[in-house]
Amino acid sequence: HMEWYYDEEYCDVTMSFDIASCDSKIESLDIPTNDEPPEDFSVYGYPYSMHSSEGYLLYPPELVGNELLFNATDGIKSAEQCAAKCQDQGAHAGNWDPAWERCFCYLAQSGLCKEPCIVDVGVDFSKTPLSEVSHCDKSRCDQDWYYDQFYCDELMGFDQAVCNAKIAGLESGDAEDGPIDSGNADDDREDFSMYGYPFSKDISVGFQLYPPMFLENEVIFNSTDGISNAQECAAKCEEENAHAGAWNPRWELCYCYLSQVGLCKEPCVVEEGVEFSKTSLSDLGYCKKSMCDGEWYYIEDYCVGAVDFDEAACDAKIAALHPKIDLSFYGYSYTMDSSQGFQMYPPDEQNQNWFAGVTSVQQCAARCQEEDAHSGSWNPRYNLCYCNFSLEGICKEPCLVEEGIDFSRTPLTNLEFCEKSSCDVDWYYDEEYCDKVMSFDRDSCNAKMASSKGIPINQCSDTLALFHDKQSAESFISSSMCQCSGDLSSSYTMECKTENHCFEHAESRGQACVDITLKHFLEIDQATGLLLDSGFVKHSSCTTYFTGGDGPGTTRTSTQCKVSNHQCERILMDRRFQRRRAIMICSNQDNCPMVFKTLGYDDLAAAEYCPMTYLDDTKCLAGADQICGIGSSGVFDHDLPSDAPLYGATADCSNVSPCATPECRPLGEFDLDRPVAIRNAPHNVNTQCIIPMTSGGECTFVARWGLGCIICASVASLFLMVW
Repeated sequence: HMEWYYDEEYCDVTMSFDIASCDSKIESLDIPTNDEPPEDFSVYGYPYSMHSSEGYLLYPPELVGNELLFNATDGIKSAEQCAAKCQDQGAHAGNWDPAWERCFCYLAQSGLCKEPCIVDVGVDFSKTPLSEVSHCDKSRCDQDWYYDQFYCDELMGFDQAVCNAKIAGLESGDAEDGPIDSGNADDDREDFSMYGYPFSKDISVGFQLYPPMFLENEVIFNSTDGISNAQECAAKCEEENAHAGAWNPRWELCYCYLSQVGLCKEPCVVEEGVEFSKTSLSDLGYCKKSMCDGEWYYIEDYCVGAVDFDEAACDAKIAALHPKIDLSFYGYSYTMDSSQGFQMYPPDEQNQNWFAGVTSVQQCAARCQEEDAHSGSWNPRYNLCYCNFSLEGICKEPCLVEEGIDFSRTPLTNLEFCEKSSCDVDWYYDEEYCDKVMSFDRDSCNAKMASSKGIPINQCSDTLALFHDKQSAESFISSSMCQCSGDLSSSYTMECKTENHCFEHAESRGQACVDITLKHFLEIDQATGLLLDSGFVKHSSCTTYFTGGDGPGTTRTSTQCKVSNHQCERILMDRRFQRRRAIMICSNQDNCPMVFKTLGYDDLAAAEYCPMTYLDDTKCLAGADQICGIGSSGVFDHDLPSDAPLYGATADCSNVSPCATPECRPLGEFDLDRPVAIRNAPHNVNTQCIIPMTSGGECTFVARWGLGCIICASVASLFLMVW
């Protein structure tokens, strides 16, 4: 071609080159060229792609078992069909070679590298950025790898000496994966090897991050600690004996990550700076949530103001990075999120093998297939794979919520919950894991297991056993009057009332008194005749706060009610939502209806399953329970211990009463001396003592412990009461 290596003697005379015929052939092969961007495969879960001429993906020979090959006999005749096939196989990446009509699917990310010498046609696609994949230590045409005389020598003109020289240059200058070579002028990365961190990269593409459960392993320093640049940050992290770290010059913050366990890469937010590590940074997978997710580290000023976080776009990207798992290729047609109760055996019935260092659920499934196991589980937190040989005796963890994927040859929904948790002292108790990592609560777990087995309902008061705290239930009985209506053998309602119930606020802020009415809508399981946890269908709670006790001068406020539906979480979890995500959605009056509409529910159904808060029978502008801060200040400060108190926002009922505005306050503020049975009452009140300006019809008084400003009058002096 005239734009490439045209030579008249060779092309015209020797080869009789016909440009028109050649262009036609190239078009029929549908070969992507570097003059155009590679195709978009994000619809198949692969948001990253590149031309194979830039170095196609490859496994070293020892990992070739993770590679699957398909061709026209499998119905694969295009790059799109190849991507679809790789998606079906649950592959991490793939390659389409149009010249040979071959489709390669690479099951695992670990070990993948790029061909350093052979330039071939085609396109590569992946779940993670291909720019982060390093070049292989050898070419596929190396004698120790996949040398084939016809392909390597005759077709590709492979030169071993030239290739070796090229690989040597790549190893010294590969900026994304290899250790830093300070003697190589082409390697312009900042060198942190003197502090024990030979690997580094720019943080603009997926900076390191801990999920909230591992946050205690993160230490943050700034200028007040004498840290003003990346080198000082690395030195500080070395002092802390950290596994890795990062320096962000934009905010002048130094992050030290004490442990490798749990670390992942931010999937959506782009920042500036440099990070460093004792191990290769390209080995990290992407987090399942962004730091700006409401369940993680959302801060409005940062996420909305500073980085313009787009939740919908981020969710789509994460979905592409973590698509639905299909392990039927390995013989496991049924999968389940481990958070719904991972599989395990009682100690005396163990019939399994486990393997460490397994970096993907596909690798785990392949390992279990080799073992001829009936089912298995993969835990990404510790990269552990469990293969269960027999269905007999296996059960589901009843209390712990873990990350990972369970898979089986038979439906996992048929499994019953175990009689004990894995953290029970008679089972597999481990102090570090159970108490520190999982914060295991034995009493709550025991009560949960008791109620999950079902409660016989012979009289109304039997229903109180549904609450997972016997002592609190008894306390509630003593302070309440409960009545049931309906059929105790099918569906019924339990209504409980407590009047003039007083309790102390946290932080010595005085006493508050309430009248509470609770309604529980319940259904009996017809197969067992018992009341199960799943029979707790709907719940409403109405609270009236008042001041002045029960004698003269008592000032009662209006009544606030909240309605919630316990089926909401179950529906979302059936749709493969993580349990914590389902809980967050189902407690959010604003977001819940939108989520159900995206799932195909109409407005009426969305309203039925989602929570709602009312003040004097009028719907409030916004519900409560959204996390708004951490620590005693009520603002987000992640340089605090993991046990710092959470702050939640109160409901915004200012459309009913102008002063009933939201407030950020401790979630436990109203829980002292209150039985568990009434802690679900809507204690989302504005507790600030505010005395606004007066005018006709305006609020003139806010009871410090009242439901916002709901007592209005024209003369303010009649109502000025300050606790």
